[in-house]
Amino acid sequence: MSIIVMKNFTIVEFSDSAMEVVPSSWVDRSTGAILCYWTAHNMRAQVSACHLPNKSWAKYAVKKIWLCTATFPDNSWRFDQRYCHPSHATASGNQ
Repeated sequence: MSIIVMKNFTIVEFSDSAMEVVPSSWVDRSTGAILCYWTAHNMRAQVSACHLPNKSWAKYAVKKIWLCTATFPDNSWRFDQRYCHPSHATASGNQ
């Protein structure tokens, strides 16, 4: 019997080098490119609760996936607060 471990959170680096933790369900690889859903509405609460993305949200290009983890990263992984809003994404990254 094997145990499947769900990776609930992903640390992504956007095309403009901004980095953020998002629920893994926000990462979309269906087109061959890696895209990430993004919302400015109550973003922190939606991330920490691991809410599913709304398909109407904007999607932005992801340059690199740094980590997939089952638990929300602790304070040892610091965020630059400038990137905790949608202005970090460039118009060219919007899909």
